[in-house]
Amino acid sequence: MNDTGIGTSNAFQGGPAREMHLSRGTEDGLARTPLEGFFFGWLAMVPMIVGALLGALLPRRAGRGVAMATRLWGGGLLCFLSGVHRGYSFREKGGPLPGEIGGMLAIFAPGMLSLLVPFRRLSLLMLTAGYAATAAIDTQSARRGEAPRFFARLRPVQMAVPVTAFGALFWRYRRSSGNGPRPTRP
Repeated sequence: MNDTGIGTSNAFQGGPAREMHLSRGTEDGLARTPLEGFFFGWLAMVPMIVGALLGALLPRRAGRGVAMATRLWGGGLLCFLSGVHRGYSFREKGGPLPGEIGGMLAIFAPGMLSLLVPFRRLSLLMLTAGYAATAAIDTQSARRGEAPRFFARLRPVQMAVPVTAFGALFWRYRRSSGNGPRPTRP
């Protein structure tokens, strides 16, 4: 590792391979979000921002396709975030605590169910609830030292984006929900 804290690989120069590190590996104790965490954390929110805006601005029929793609992204990302939460529980001496497994399931279940249910509004409600749960669970985990400390500041603000995006899409499609028979026109 060089003096900047960034390691390099020597594999292409005929020497032993070394891993490249983007930081010093001390993120757990940081109160501020590291640059790469900030970049990738907010980059993942962009499709939900764009999807909510296009879903609201496009004509209803075209917006439905955008809303579907946004739901798929949101459900997949929520499942990924449950895995991140689960990964932090591997650090526990003696194994994960029941609350950590419960927290992971509280994030995973709405994400997976949102991908499986055929009803658009129900899916959007599950995503809204799942991201709200992620904000609460990861913030508390960070305060207890079970997740990086910077999650306490990052997650509430970051998760407000999908909560708002999926709430807006739910509101947009409140009348034509696809959750039952369509009203007949005279």
